[in-house]
Amino acid sequence: MTSIEGSNNSFKARNSKSKYIKRVINGQELIWNAEFGAWGVFRPYRKNPKTGELEWAKMHGKKAFFIPVQYGSVNDAE
Repeated sequence: MTSIEGSNNSFKARNSKSKYIKRVINGQELIWNAEFGAWGVFRPYRKNPKTGELEWAKMHGKKAFFIPVQYGSVNDAE
């Protein structure tokens, strides 16, 4: 196999759909997560409700935490 200069041989086409539904609601991009049954956002940190300190996702071996945002009813996802 010959390499073409400037080509990206590691590119893979995505055949599957994303498991998340994205919508812009009230100027904020929200994501529907079926596991939680809620709209929300992904953030690299979250606030600990007991201590009030920031917890970083990397310290828990994750890329980001899902933060649920209250919006409408569960039926709005469809």
